[in-house]
Amino acid sequence: MKRPRKGPTLNQIHEPGRNDIETRPIADIRGPFSAIGRSFYKVQCPFCETTVKCFAWSYAAVGKKCGCGAFLIGNEASHFAVSS
Repeated sequence: MKRPRKGPTLNQIHEPGRNDIETRPIADIRGPFSAIGRSFYKVQCPFCETTVKCFAWSYAAVGKKCGCGAFLIGNEASHFAVSS
């Protein structure tokens, strides 16, 4: 069974008692890089293996959504768990 396209929000991740959200460590964070004064990181999503460009200020404060729906923040990624 596939994961839903839309992943969890920051509030859903931190909601007490939620057991339908899977969290994985992010193994590949590269950067910071700087392009015309905008620092960014390249983060590899542990769910779909896609590299996502994340601006440093927003990644640290509110995180970033991957195209697969995973929510990336800090050194971990969260997505709804696949139900059998």
